[in-house]
Amino acid sequence: MKKVFAMAAIALFMMTSCSDDSSSSNNNNNNSDTVLLKKTIETSQEGTLTTTFTYDGNKLMREDYSDGGYLEYSYTNGHLADMKYYDAGNLLTDKDIFTYNSNGKLATYVEYHYPLEEGDEIWVEKSVYTYNPDGTISFKSFQGDEVSQTEPWYADATINLVNGNIISLMSTNAGQTTICTYDTKNSPYKNTVDFDAMALAFLNSDQMTESGINNVLTFDLGNGDVTESITYTYNSDNYPVTSDKTTSYFGAESHTNIQYFYE
Repeated sequence: MKKVFAMAAIALFMMTSCSDDSSSSNNNNNNSDTVLLKKTIETSQEGTLTTTFTYDGNKLMREDYSDGGYLEYSYTNGHLADMKYYDAGNLLTDKDIFTYNSNGKLATYVEYHYPLEEGDEIWVEKSVYTYNPDGTISFKSFQGDEVSQTEPWYADATINLVNGNIISLMSTNAGQTTICTYDTKNSPYKNTVDFDAMALAFLNSDQMTESGINNVLTFDLGNGDVTESITYTYNSDNYPVTSDKTTSYFGAESHTNIQYFYE
């Protein structure tokens, strides 16, 4: 679940509503309800990145990356409370705060992006979620500083879910609808505590590997300029073993392969 904060306007916001999830695991004899992701190996034009995952029960506690960075998770009252990302030099670069409503659903998600160079300022984004009677979720985001985030940002959308999968995101300010399709197999992150909250939160980062309890097969930004197609192989528990993703971004193609290993 490593996050990359490029924030390249609305296209990247939409791309996060579905992205690559996959896995390489050849010794998964666990019950399907207890399978947890242990390691991923992602290969693309940019190189290879290995991620290892550490748990306390079903709570994801830490991710360690082969580039030297790492991500720490903490929990309050059984819910994911915050995530802190450190670079290879142990510098805190990003912090995420999660709050929940009385029904235990994600209410707000606040991202703190700390200065990487002298003279830069901290940048904070707040996302707010409203659960509608028809089952959809309204999503708005605001930007500001550490004290207050009130300036409307780029996200003003309605999220549609079917069987636990985010199948579409209708953007009011962009005037388009992002569509995802899924397989019927298990997401690698299915059994992780507050997986559903992370799926909603990561809609506004530029990399997300979980947007449902199943695996994304196709993604369309809504205008054909940005599309993705993903194929998988699966293990005997119906979790992905590998994924191969082709992304078309305004006519330019890129390819990513991910292997997933489980415990």
